[in-house]
Amino acid sequence: MKETTKKGVAIAIAAVAGLGLAGAGALIGANAFPKEVEVPGPIEYKEKVVNKTVEVPVEVVREVPVNVTKEVEVLVDNGNYDTVLEHIFDNDGKVQYLTKDLDADEVAEIGDRVIFVNEIKAIAAAEVEKEVADLVDKETVNGEKLDEDDVEKVRVDDDAEDIEIDSIDFEDQDAELLVKFDFEHDDVDYEGVARVEFRDGVIDDISLESLDEE
Repeated sequence: MKETTKKGVAIAIAAVAGLGLAGAGALIGANAFPKEVEVPGPIEYKEKVVNKTVEVPVEVVREVPVNVTKEVEVLVDNGNYDTVLEHIFDNDGKVQYLTKDLDADEVAEIGDRVIFVNEIKAIAAAEVEKEVADLVDKETVNGEKLDEDDVEKVRVDDDAEDIEIDSIDFEDQDAELLVKFDFEHDDVDYEGVARVEFRDGVIDDISLESLDEE
């Protein structure tokens, strides 16, 4: 074989070997340095929303208009509760004079006022009974002149409800009471009214208010 031919064969082998090595190198390179792979973008998750009704306890404050009645306890019994009730009953509830000029915090004084009224009524009735003859002496009724010596069977309406309070001042203990009475004179019946005036809680004067035949 010619030298030239030998050189050509050698070159061909070397080329083949080179190609083999190149192929092997390419294969090794591909395995050692893998090619960049395109990774898909972020994965999108679609969440399925289901409508649900959830019961949540809620505290509700309501403003409701309410009528409130206040009960005010008033102490009127300083040991005289029964006396006050009896006085109101005897006077058919007409006892407004007892609360005249009283403030709300002074209502407890009603008991003391009732006692004062009862006392002066009793005093007035007793005094009128003693003074009737003197009161009507020399008075003329229907042409008849009365004489105290002929006055008899005197009777006074001494029931508390029958004695009228014409005026009263509890603070000064002044009062004017009207007391009814009747009597007999020379077999004729008469009736009259006496005015009894109190000053500072004691009798100041007794006068004849009216006098008539029955």
